[in-house]
Formats: sequence, C-alpha cells, structure tokens
Amino acid sequence: MATKTLSTSLTLSVIGDVFGLLSLNNTSVTSLSYDDTSVGSGSVTTSTTATEIVAAAISDIRYIYIKNVDPNDYVLVSNATASIQYARLNPGEWLFLPVNASTGIEVKSAANTPIVEYIWFKRA
Repeated sequence: MATKTLSTSLTLSVIGDVFGLLSLNNTSVTSLSYDDTSVGSGSVTTSTTATEIVAAAISDIRYIYIKNVDPNDYVLVSNATASIQYARLNPGEWLFLPVNASTGIEVKSAANTPIVEYIWFKRA
C-alpha cells in the first residue's frame, strides 16, 4: 500500500448577512490520506432502480466524490444498507463525503436516466 494525500478546500461565503443575523465567510482546507492501491471511479447511467457505487460489504472507510453531469434531471444519493437518502443532486451539483464501513452508497433517479460520475478513495 502506498499512501497518498488528497488535498481538499471548500469555501462558503455570502455577501452580507444571512437573515440579517449571520455572516458566512469560511474556508476549510484539509489533507486526507488514502491508499492509492484502492481507488475506484466510473460513470453510471441511473434509473429509478438504485445502483450501488460503493459496496455495502466494504470493511473500511471510503471518501467519495459524486457529480450529477446530467443537464436536466436530479439524482438521489442514498445509504446502500438502509436506503436513507443523503442528498438530491440537481444538474451540475456534486458532493464529497466519507462513507462508513459496511454502509455503501447508491444512486438513482426519480425519472429518466441522468448520468453521474464518481470517484472513491480508501482511507489510509
């Protein structure tokens, strides 16, 4: 196993206040270590039947990036073991999250066949 570093940066900012109460201007930068011998990526044409993109049978933690590349339809992202929805990705939207062991991730559409791209990294 060779450990590599995945550098991440996320900036959330709003001009002015949110509801007149809260200002939002935050940047978070971190480095995540991953096992470069265990990385997977792909493109999936979704349907109304869920497609597993991180297996529920994995016994370690994975980081996953998912992007809805479809120009028209949204995609639902769920926990593969309990079908609990994590997110609704509208066209062009993406997410990045750690996936716990024995959980897995699945994607599906509410209608049509939107396409998602994904890459996962095994946490070192």
